Amino acid sequence: MNKFLLFLTALLIHADIWAMKTTVVNEKKDLDQQRMNIAQHFANSGYWPLAFNVIYPMALEGHPMAQANLGVMFNTGRGVRPSVEQAYWWFSSSAESGNIKALNNLALMYYKGSYIERNEPHAIKLFELTANAKDQASMLMLSEIYFLKNDYVKSLKWLKTCAELGNDEAKLRLGAFYENGFGVPKDKQKAIKLYEEIINAKDAAPNIKEFALKNLNRLVKPTIKN
Repeated sequence: MNKFLLFLTALLIHADIWAMKTTVVNEKKDLDQQRMNIAQHFANSGYWPLAFNVIYPMALEGHPMAQANLGVMFNTGRGVRPSVEQAYWWFSSSAESGNIKALNNLALMYYKGSYIERNEPHAIKLFELTANAKDQASMLMLSEIYFLKNDYVKSLKWLKTCAELGNDEAKLRLGAFYENGFGVPKDKQKAIKLYEEIINAKDAAPNIKEFALKNLNRLVKPTIKN
């Protein structure tokens, strides 16, 4: 009986310690989110140096999203003197934690050969890593890469996957595939359906809707009555 009570007490003590650790972790996450929100506010307001002052210490602490954002700032020269070398370093650090934003930017650097030697196969590998995690931007990028390589089958695969997730830009491009017969037989009706979906979507970007409307008007000629 005493042994049982001792064991139970140990469990309760352990549970208390775990609760304390959880509370500390949650408080740290809340604080980090507050700092990220402040940095985002400065960025949205165009106060990039202030955003840098918030992001930089977080990146040094090992915060993956802060590291990815810092990479973007060095890459674009916002809030700091541009440095492709620093951008690559911070993207790489963040990518080690699996940050999608960092992986995509790193993939783009390999694809373009920015600072590092161009390595298209490695770029595709990184894009596929994030695309398989349902990142729509990388799906669109993979579709474009394969399209430029005249591999319409793989290009179509990623467009369909992205369109099925509701991405309007993917639907627009997919409509063009059906319209022109890239990797599939020409299908005017499928193209029309996709363009109509975009036009009727409430949250579609205005420029995407504009392109969809132009394409639809080109395919659906008005009936001339005598």
